[in-house]
Amino acid sequence: MENFEFLKNKTLTFFDTEFPNRKNDSICSIGLIVVKNGEMQTKEYYLVNPEDTFDPFYTHIHHITQDMVKDQPTFPVIWEKIKQYFINSIVVGHNLVSADLPVLNKCLDRYGIDKPDIYYMDTLLLSRQYLAPKYGIKCNLATLSEFFHIPLNHHNAFSDTEACLGVFLKNLETGEVTEDDIYRYMPSESQKKRYHADHRLIDKAMNTLSGLIQGVNADQAINSEETVALEKWLETNKEICSDYRLIDVYNTIVQSIRDGVIESHELDRILSK
Repeated sequence: MENFEFLKNKTLTFFDTEFPNRKNDSICSIGLIVVKNGEMQTKEYYLVNPEDTFDPFYTHIHHITQDMVKDQPTFPVIWEKIKQYFINSIVVGHNLVSADLPVLNKCLDRYGIDKPDIYYMDTLLLSRQYLAPKYGIKCNLATLSEFFHIPLNHHNAFSDTEACLGVFLKNLETGEVTEDDIYRYMPSESQKKRYHADHRLIDKAMNTLSGLIQGVNADQAINSEETVALEKWLETNKEICSDYRLIDVYNTIVQSIRDGVIESHELDRILSK
């Protein structure tokens, strides 16, 4: 991954879920693998009490039963543990746009939980574009895993997540994956609609921001005048900051205004953009 400049300093959250029934608004297991700068940060697997009934058809697929999850944490408890991996990261999964992200979205709605902006790469879409033409293969996860000798215990959320990581790397090996394959998840709109700012607008916004925070650099404290200037920058560049490349900067500035201080690591993060 280190050879892909657009992934430099980015966190990738590989993600898979299993559902208890066909309503697709609850989750009974979650697998996560978090990678940053090509280095594995964490691997996590959770059984989740969906507070819902299980359809025998789905249990037959993933082998998770009502009894197995009755004493497990509910989704809001798990979300508090994992939501950090969905903020300022690129979420990667297989068939994310049709399965996992819509269900995650419905779960957040069901419990009245605020939804983060999610930027994603779907290995099903990537594989159809880059692997299928090259190898002439079907792009479901089982077929891809078998073809590339990637271990897979299908419909175990963590095993599916590991296989997705393997398939993602195979797509990167084609040398054709670009930042244009990163999408912003917008459940109420066409997934092809996403905001991708012109690099000249980004450069202009970042040059302005760099000038604003130079004065903060000495003492790290933000005075009232600087707060007003930063708030104006946020308002002026709100649309530009919906581009995934600046969402981290936007959130950092918002948090710094709330705290009244810009920490040295936050300054480094902003000035390195």
